[in-house]
Parts: sequence; C-alpha cells; structure tokens
Amino acid sequence: MFVAGHEYPVFDTPIGRVGFQICYDIDFPEGSTALALNGCELLLHPTLGYNFPDEEETVAEARLRTRAVDNSFPLLYSNFGPTPGRSCVIGANGNVLACAGRGVDAMAVADVDLRATRHQDWGSIGYPDHRLVIARKRRPDTYGVLTQRVPPYLNDHPAAPGQRTYEYGDDVGLER
Repeated sequence: MFVAGHEYPVFDTPIGRVGFQICYDIDFPEGSTALALNGCELLLHPTLGYNFPDEEETVAEARLRTRAVDNSFPLLYSNFGPTPGRSCVIGANGNVLACAGRGVDAMAVADVDLRATRHQDWGSIGYPDHRLVIARKRRPDTYGVLTQRVPPYLNDHPAAPGQRTYEYGDDVGLER
C-alpha cells in the first residue's frame, strides 16, 4: 500500500511553498522541523484521526498548534475520519484562525499571509523574524541522539525476541 519516504520535500505552488505531514506523521516533531528547514511556508495535515484514545481532544489540538508555532508556519488541519475532529486553520503564532467544528460537510476558511514574519521582541533585543532566529540558532551538534537508530531509551527497553527494532514490516521500505 505504501512505502516509507526518506525526505521531507517542499512543493512550490502558486500560493507558496507547501509541505505535508499525513496522519500519524504529525506526532514526530522532527518531520515538521525538517519541512520548515526545507522552506515550508504552509503545512498541510490531512488525517483520519485526531487524538489518541487516552488523551483529551485539547491535547491533540495543542500538538497541532505546537507544530505551527515551533516552526513559524501556518498549518491547515483536515480531519475526514469516521468521527471528525475539529478541522481548522492554525496561524504561525499557534492561534486557531478558523475552525470547522465537527460536521462532516464543514469547511474552515481564514486569510493567511505566508510572507508575514513573526516579530520577536525580547526587551532591548528585537529580532525581525522568529523563524530566521530559530533556523540560525539551532544546535545540530547537540542533536545526535535524534539520528541514532537505537536511542538510549530503546537500549533500556530491548525488543522482545523476534521483535523488530522498527515496528514496521519489510513492505514499508525502511532500511535496517
């Protein structure tokens, strides 16, 4: 049915540079960050689900808002599952700009300026664009654990005999 991707492409469109995180992808913040660093100006997130069974709906919405604000890009969330969540438009500052409610035939609409910058002002130090600050002040030299195939946490919780390091079948296409 599908094969795992190995990149985070951004697509030039007439409205701006668009990236996608589909369904479960949104649970991994690194993907959103990779899209932002690749120039994503608008994140589209279609899904069949909204939140995990053990979390409140507000937690799922907070996850979406966090992805938008951490990367300073608007996020369009479209939930077309059997029990629709609140499809919405979230601004680069994390504010919900429009919400469709829970109807299956509802639509959220908001004006979003993809060229607008998020001004950041910390007292006497004013930064013109939060997104540029975040991109320039990253510390990739400290993020090694993010790229380890088997991070320390999994070393402390080994797989059961016969269980894979990754919880995906061979048909998904992940390298081992």
